[in-house]
Amino acid sequence: MSLATLDEFFAAVGYGKVDPGALVAALVPPADLRTEPEGVVTRVVKRALGLGDRKVKVRGMDDMMIILARCCNPVRGEDIVGYITRGKGVSVHSESCPNVTNLLYDPERRIDVEWDQAADASRYIVRLTMQVEDRKGILADVSSKIADINTNITNVEATSDDGHGGRINMAVEIRDVKHLEKVIKLLRGVEGVLDVERSAARQ
Repeated sequence: MSLATLDEFFAAVGYGKVDPGALVAALVPPADLRTEPEGVVTRVVKRALGLGDRKVKVRGMDDMMIILARCCNPVRGEDIVGYITRGKGVSVHSESCPNVTNLLYDPERRIDVEWDQAADASRYIVRLTMQVEDRKGILADVSSKIADINTNITNVEATSDDGHGGRINMAVEIRDVKHLEKVIKLLRGVEGVLDVERSAARQ
């Protein structure tokens, strides 16, 4: 495994830097390795652990548990960084996430990650917060603009601020970062929309 001592090996396993597939291949003769059909229970467990339908992969390693950080909810196409967590595998953040600076106090726990180009182009739920003028029909205008570019709205909440303005919180399905940029640009062009920001996923 290209490690000098057993302690180094244990440390690499603990940090998730040892590829389980490579370890098995080193210990078990290839003839003894058989690929069994994946059952329903296996698929459910892998999905629960973050191993199934992964959008991100750790460079040079397979079968690592990966979670997309809820603080920034990274979208395909964004620059991302991985951080080895204790007990939760690799947490993937957008490079622009405010929490990344705090995470990098321990550089040994940072790990290179990349978007898995072979994975299905699944959708991402992104939450947007809009500061708007409190005028009749603005919610309908915003919803109509989103529908015009075949983007699905999964949730929307609108609140008024005593006649001085309002706020619209909206969750939309996004393909990638270019799609997100297009949606935000479109919303900023709606009359009465003062500002649009991407907000963190709800806990």
